[in-house]
Amino acid sequence: MASGTPAESIAASSSETGKTLNAVSRGLGPKETTVLQEPDGAILHTIAISRLCFKVGRITVPPAVVLALHGFCEPPAQGAPYSHENPPPSFIQAKKIRSKLHGGNPKHLKAFFKDSWRDVPSGQRWWEDALGGSVEERRKARLGAMEELRRGMEEGHA
Repeated sequence: MASGTPAESIAASSSETGKTLNAVSRGLGPKETTVLQEPDGAILHTIAISRLCFKVGRITVPPAVVLALHGFCEPPAQGAPYSHENPPPSFIQAKKIRSKLHGGNPKHLKAFFKDSWRDVPSGQRWWEDALGGSVEERRKARLGAMEELRRGMEEGHA
């Protein structure tokens, strides 16, 4: 049977939380802090890290293929922003695979995810263009910070 009062167990729990937060802070190390302010002046204090692995059964699908097929791409270099009337070139290709109106269907989409993307010659892989350029530059620039954050969070659990 546990001894002590409920207040003592809360204090112990708070102490453990403090230790965990200190470990996370040490893992992150001294860094210049970026404060993101919302348009209404609020400050957002949130951390979320996700590792994604796209699969069809046991087959891993490259993230660029999945994301580009769902419209994710770098912004236009110049001119009008992308819209329903002005879709990105990669989305036009994606519709040929997934949209019945453009000759695609769910079976084509599954086959493409499974292995058909490998049959596209390297110079014609439209998904690489969609996620290249500024998107790839931002991903690489932010990857180091995310790895440090992940490591700090994991060290906090140890």
